[in-house]
Amino acid sequence: MKKLYVFLMLLGLWTTTKANMKPIDHKQNITKECSVKSLLEAGKTFTFSEDGILSLKNLNITDLDGLSDIPDVETVCTLVLSDNKISSLCQEHFKKFTTLKKLFLARNKISTINDNTFCDLSNLQELLIHDNPLTLISSKAFVGLKSLTYLNFINKEVTTIEGNPFYELPQSVKIKFECIRNTSAMADNTMSTNDDDSIMLFLSKRTRISEFKLNLFFLVTALLYNIYMLTITEPITP
Repeated sequence: MKKLYVFLMLLGLWTTTKANMKPIDHKQNITKECSVKSLLEAGKTFTFSEDGILSLKNLNITDLDGLSDIPDVETVCTLVLSDNKISSLCQEHFKKFTTLKKLFLARNKISTINDNTFCDLSNLQELLIHDNPLTLISSKAFVGLKSLTYLNFINKEVTTIEGNPFYELPQSVKIKFECIRNTSAMADNTMSTNDDDSIMLFLSKRTRISEFKLNLFFLVTALLYNIYMLTITEPITP
């Protein structure tokens, strides 16, 4: 009887303790917002694939501080930072990614691309920064991207594009973006718009376009002058 009493007491204590215990949320650490620096300090290791891909996708990263401190980033060819909560970019974040060819920044919270952000990425070929709440692109946002062939920043919230941020890009670069109608965009660039208002730009440098227009003007002027002179000159009688 005494053993039964002790058993019942222990059973009641165990039941009460279990009822008061809070359930463990195994997703708590996963969903917590963080920076790359805090992940490194917590012992997080980042591994590269055989073809040089470093993926930090969907880690709820808000701050890229510490990104250049990841070991061996000099060998990364593709950097995936999509589906996070990154709000700002700066030159310091990418200064060691000297061999980077593809950079994915889609679906974050980036609102502005500041001057010289990508100036150290001379080998970058593809930059995807679409589906961000971009409102401002500064005039020197893409300085240094000498090898870029494709840029995608589709976003209807873009309202201001200062000057011509595409001035330093290669002449054959293809840029895709979608913006609202009253966006203050570039002059002197060739555009074609389809039904869904997705704009593909095949850009030439502003200076080259201006030189072409000037040379064309002089050529047409000279041609018209020669035609005029032929019409008023009397034939010479032998």
